[in-house]
Amino acid sequence: MKKSLFFLILLANIFIFGQAPTNGLIAYYGFESNINSHDSQNNFTARSNTSATISYNTAKRGSGVYFQGQTGIINTSLSPIISPATSGYSNTPFTLSFWAKESVNPQSSYGSLFELYGGYLLRFQTSYLHSEVYANNSYLSVDYTDVFPNMSSYRHYTVVYEPSSSSAMKLYLNGVYKGNINSSAWLNKSTNNFVFGNGMSGNGFHPFKGYQGTIDELFVYNRALTATEITNLYNGVNYSIITNTSHTDVTGYGAKISYSYIPLDGVASDCKLYLGTSSNNLTLHSTGTSGNSGTISGTIDLTGLQANTTYYYKITSTNSNGTTESEVKSFTTLVVTRPTVTWDLSSTPAFNITSTSADIRFNVNPNNGLTTSVIKYGLSTGTLTNIVSSPNPIQGGNQVVNQIISLTNLQPNTVYYYIAESTNSAGTGQASLNVGGTNYPAVYSFTTSNLGTNDVKNKLNISISPNPAKDFINIQSDGKIKSVEIYNLHGQKLITTTQKQINISSLSSGVYLVRIEDDKNNTTTKKIIKK
Repeated sequence: MKKSLFFLILLANIFIFGQAPTNGLIAYYGFESNINSHDSQNNFTARSNTSATISYNTAKRGSGVYFQGQTGIINTSLSPIISPATSGYSNTPFTLSFWAKESVNPQSSYGSLFELYGGYLLRFQTSYLHSEVYANNSYLSVDYTDVFPNMSSYRHYTVVYEPSSSSAMKLYLNGVYKGNINSSAWLNKSTNNFVFGNGMSGNGFHPFKGYQGTIDELFVYNRALTATEITNLYNGVNYSIITNTSHTDVTGYGAKISYSYIPLDGVASDCKLYLGTSSNNLTLHSTGTSGNSGTISGTIDLTGLQANTTYYYKITSTNSNGTTESEVKSFTTLVVTRPTVTWDLSSTPAFNITSTSADIRFNVNPNNGLTTSVIKYGLSTGTLTNIVSSPNPIQGGNQVVNQIISLTNLQPNTVYYYIAESTNSAGTGQASLNVGGTNYPAVYSFTTSNLGTNDVKNKLNISISPNPAKDFINIQSDGKIKSVEIYNLHGQKLITTTQKQINISSLSSGVYLVRIEDDKNNTTTKKIIKK
């Protein structure tokens, strides 16, 4: 596979820096026995004027695609991405970069390395290099009569279109500026054809425009690279190629960083994430997945971040040749406010009450923070000193989450008072009721049943079978079922139904609570095991 973006070597006591920039990279083609882009979103298609086909040779890095003069590769998806047209014209900057080595000298009359849109091309006119642009309905060109087909070694080509700086086609060879079609004209776009290894004539390849040689390591950018970036790209051919960095799932305390890179085939490459609150002061945070072939992708979870703070990050990949760095990107963690806690009044908050236990149900909006919840209870409203915690914190977000906390080791026939509290980095919220637009802390109470008896609301002659179950459970009841609700142990309601046969095949394996209410408002809660 292909090498990395950054190239760092020591030459004559001077460090030469090299990397393929990730900023604006639309497509990368390593041509490792295929003509697909790095993400398979902008693949080329092979074509030929004859029975000849493209093939693959050992090239600058791994393999490259070999053209025989009557063959070529074509793409139509890149054009609207890198050169969106207005009324048939485009002035959006772009950069193309690739390595090539000719197999014959001289080439054909018009040995085209590439031809875009029916009029933006670089080719050998028999024995010298020719650049041409069809812009504002006129043909502009520059001949490089000192640049000949090279059969002995690979040459690095970079072309830049940047009309705002009068660069209709700025050419760099082996990282060094060579010349320019000096014009600010907009490109004529008569077609979306994006062709390498040949030139177009109508819907087919031109019989005299075929290139003979091998092309490798094609990078396509939707911006104009700087001279320094082009030099770095030329130097970085033997480094890891970072093709993607991105951030998702940003909360008030964390985020996920995703990355993809292509190591030089057979050469071990590492992956590291650097993070900081300043773009010029990033420190090593964690390591990703190492590898030596193929495309390496992964995700790094960031936790323990400060709320409402901008963080900067970059990914690096190092092999024995040097280090590649991604561009520095940033995200801002969400504003965190203290949790909003309300009682779940779909029925009484305390349910499944026995002589020694009870379950308490309430709702929490974590308001973007990592949130823990507790039930405080006691024998009076002023002595809520017993505390039971929810087994799992809520992982941020801004959605209401139902919580159930079980109280055990209670005394029979005793009144208990209780309140729910939830805490995140912004503070603690208590369960409340809204009266006239104002939230008031609300302490509730329940009474445990006498020893050996159940609460009246739990006197239901109900059974569930099979238990454990895999696909279906059946509820046996003497009376009519009003509702059935199935919760996980985090208190999240997963299923609501009125049927006695319930399909649970979509649930993950584990323990669940089944709350059943009959037509007389009697309730009971049963535990089931999903296989």
